[in-house]
This record gives sequence, C-alpha cells and structure tokens, in this order.
Amino acid sequence: MPIEYAPRIVERHFGVSDEQQLLAGGVLDHNLRVACIAKALLDGRSVKPAPVAAPATEPEPTPVEAPPVVVITQRARPDNLRERFGLS
Repeated sequence: MPIEYAPRIVERHFGVSDEQQLLAGGVLDHNLRVACIAKALLDGRSVKPAPVAAPATEPEPTPVEAPPVVVITQRARPDNLRERFGLS
C-alpha cells in the first residue's frame, strides 16, 4: 500500500472511532433513562408515563380553486403522428 494513503487511513480510523463512541454514548443514555422504569416495574411500583407535548395546531389552509379542465376530444395516436410527419 502506498505511503500517501496513510494520512487518509488514519483520518478515517479516527472518524470511525468517533462514530462508535457517539453510538455507545447514545446506547448508554437510553439505558440510563430506561433503567429507572425497569427497576420500578420489577419492584411492583406504578410508573407514571412521561408527559407528552401537545401537538401544535395548524390553521386550515384556504381552499384554492382548481384550474379549468381542458377536454381533449381526440388524442394523437402514434400511427397518426407517423402519417402527419411523413414517416410512413
């Protein structure tokens, strides 16, 4: 392996290490949050659910009139186009 790849390999190694540490931190955070609930359930105590934020209400959009519908009585078929352009 050429020596010019070494800085990129080292940079990628530390990038992957940082990602692994972030994932491990997220797992630890989750486990610490869930541990107290699991302990309370195992001890038989009742657990109050965490408060949930109320969803934001959005105003109803005003109705928009649809553009007029164009009625096409006869569509050009491929065989008609061939004749029209003189390809047949």
